[in-house]
Amino acid sequence: MDTVAEIAVEVLKFVTPALFGLLGIKLVLDHQRKKDRQGQFDKIATTTLKETLPLRLSAYERVILFLERIKPPQLVGRVAPHPEQTPAQYQLALIASIREEFEHNIAQQVYISHQAWVGVMLARDETIAMLRAICQAMPEGASVRQYQEAILKHCNDPKDIPSYKAIFMLKGEVSRILIPQAQAQ
Repeated sequence: MDTVAEIAVEVLKFVTPALFGLLGIKLVLDHQRKKDRQGQFDKIATTTLKETLPLRLSAYERVILFLERIKPPQLVGRVAPHPEQTPAQYQLALIASIREEFEHNIAQQVYISHQAWVGVMLARDETIAMLRAICQAMPEGASVRQYQEAILKHCNDPKDIPSYKAIFMLKGEVSRILIPQAQAQ
């Protein structure tokens, strides 16, 4: 019986270090595989970022351009009234222009943050509400010219223009996107 125990001890003397060696090799290989996968992920992420950054910046530019174009003073300068048009009819033409601009830029939401897109929609809706409120406040028989003047007067302070806040927010997001890019170079 002593010989079986002695043989077992002798076998364990050789097997135990071999098992620890194999375990060590397995741990090193697992760590290396994990490191390689992370490196591949980082490479893909960097490549994706380099490819999507121009698209994202272009989307922010287009959305800011949209917000600039729907500012009431710009709308009044761009959308010419037709002869004999009433303020209510002109208001509908202004709103149609806003909606057309929005539909033209709707795909940009894919490239900007959800919060930014909500800000854009809010600016659009508030601008439409402002145009409606100014039109409803016009006296009976007012001309389109008077309506245009009322719009311009209402927008004397840029902070009264709904697009102002949304543009400010978008510029902040673009800065946050560009700062890490500048630091990476």
